[in-house]
Amino acid sequence: MKALRVDAEANLSPIVAKLEAEREVLRTVWPHAKAMLPPDSLPVLTAWGTALGKAIGELQAFLPLEQSIETLGALPDESVIHGLLDSLALRIAELPEPSAQHAAAAVLSVAQARLDALRAANATLTHASEQARTASRVSEIYSAETEAALVGIYRKVQTRFSELYRQLNAEDEGVFEAEMKQDKASLDFKVDFYKRGKFPPGAFHREGHQDSMGLCLYLALMDHLQGNKFTFAVLDDVLMSVDTGHRREVTRMLKAQFPGTQFVLTTHDPVWLKFMQTAGLVPSKNIVRFRKWSVETGPSIWVDNDVWNEIEAAIDNDNMREAAAQLRNYLEYVTAEACQAFRAKVLFSADGRYDLGDLLEPALNRKRELYGDALKAAETWGGAVEVLAIKARKQNLEDAIRAATIEHWQINPTVHFNAWANLGRKDFAAVVAAYKEVVTQFHCPTCSGLLELTPPRGSKKHLLCACGASSLSFAAKAKVPA
Repeated sequence: MKALRVDAEANLSPIVAKLEAEREVLRTVWPHAKAMLPPDSLPVLTAWGTALGKAIGELQAFLPLEQSIETLGALPDESVIHGLLDSLALRIAELPEPSAQHAAAAVLSVAQARLDALRAANATLTHASEQARTASRVSEIYSAETEAALVGIYRKVQTRFSELYRQLNAEDEGVFEAEMKQDKASLDFKVDFYKRGKFPPGAFHREGHQDSMGLCLYLALMDHLQGNKFTFAVLDDVLMSVDTGHRREVTRMLKAQFPGTQFVLTTHDPVWLKFMQTAGLVPSKNIVRFRKWSVETGPSIWVDNDVWNEIEAAIDNDNMREAAAQLRNYLEYVTAEACQAFRAKVLFSADGRYDLGDLLEPALNRKRELYGDALKAAETWGGAVEVLAIKARKQNLEDAIRAATIEHWQINPTVHFNAWANLGRKDFAAVVAAYKEVVTQFHCPTCSGLLELTPPRGSKKHLLCACGASSLSFAAKAKVPA
């Protein structure tokens, strides 16, 4: 069957070619016929052209075969247009032969048309060239201004970024600098490595430093883009690789540099959470703990309680062991922070493990010492109000220590031995109240922030909190030479 079809199509090809040639002739004749024949004769030519097109299409399609056979039997009859073609030939013959003058006029007419086209094209070219030059200049100015604006932004951001990072790492990178440069369609970002050159952040800095750089860069960008409108930010577990000492500096930086910004911080680290509470960055009432989370239901939270409420809840449930464990754990945590903040002297442990006995007494003794030094400095200035205020605070500390010392014996056996069964609510509630008052002595009553000795190294100058309401100075009045 395939061979028969090939033979049939080969036989049809000359017929189709003939029909296409006739259609091309008709297309050549049509403009002249339209100009010189009566309008009522034109539909005949149109119909014949349509018949040619239909026959060509059906024969080229070949299938259905019956249709092709029927088309072959009824090919358009060219005799229907012979009369029109003869009439067109007569009209053409009647046209006068063009003279040399007419021929020259025709040539000039064509030349004029082409000259007009050339002039129009030249005018278009000139206009387009002017537009191209203008567009090119605009593009150059735009690129230069954009680059200058970006360079200005990069300088501002790199300066702010460097300031924030230096604040977090003042102890070893106090001269840190960053560099941002436009590199084609990208940004070339390099940071200083201890004055040994500038390199990409991931080249030499460890993960903790890179995390703190990312935080500082984000804050610097938002500070530049939003300014005073930077009032809300979400920081999702941004400090997991940052050590405790630098987290303290992050807390101080967020409170000092962005006082008008509300931060939402997430963390999986309970130590970091407690530190944020201790430093006064996040009040206990603003903490939400997630118990579980799923795509379908979202987060499920625990009822928000701070450590003292949790301890008191355990006491109310007669669970003295749980209350004592929470109290001891929290005291070990907060006294460690106090020793750090007060620069207290703690007996060194090679394994880095310190219990409450190692931390509480050094923290309290150091607080006594600091009050004593502040009192001596205030007396040199003769400020009676300041002297009385420091004495009152020192007395409050002594009273809190005395009460806690009386109740101290009950903590260890409550945690480590079955003596918890012999303690009632009132017994252990007195322990909690005593130590709660001791912990209160470590914090500012105004902002609840942990008091800290500044500077962190060298001669001490102030004991203060983030808000400054509990500031004490150790600067004594200079003696006047006799």
